[in-house]
Amino acid sequence: MDRLDLAASAAIAVLLAGVFVLAVDEPSAAPPDVPAGPSAPADDARCAAEVARARGVLEGGGLAAASEAAESLLRSCPRDGDVRLLLGDVSLQRDDLPGALAHYRLAVDLEPDLLDRRAPNFQGRKLRHVVEEALEELERRRTGSARETFADALKTARYLLRRIAGSCG
Repeated sequence: MDRLDLAASAAIAVLLAGVFVLAVDEPSAAPPDVPAGPSAPADDARCAAEVARARGVLEGGGLAAASEAAESLLRSCPRDGDVRLLLGDVSLQRDDLPGALAHYRLAVDLEPDLLDRRAPNFQGRKLRHVVEEALEELERRRTGSARETFADALKTARYLLRRIAGSCG
């Protein structure tokens, strides 16, 4: 082996050590308020049934009951994107645009299939419509709202539009 081979071997060893350190140091890519780890299939089925039940209550006009059901679902199924989608719908019914956009963003981050046209739970059209309306409403409210809340909500709405535009939907 000549010096060039030794230098290349040393560089590869350093890169592999760096990758190992980064892999060990980064336990999860989950959002900060969502615990890491997969859920069991039985939990997924139970969560889906509960979300469907809460969504029916929300569509029936029971905003308070749907909100309570969604909050309890959030405690029992924190990694389910459909729960976050439901919480976004509840926040939207309460006219809390920043809260709704934040929940929609977490839903899309937790469950990217929501924006995949081929997925059975595709929600891209609904989210695009809601986010575009929210963006227009935020532009109208720009002068009357707190600067930080407005800036965060606007940033989240634009992020969601980019994610929707980059998806299959």
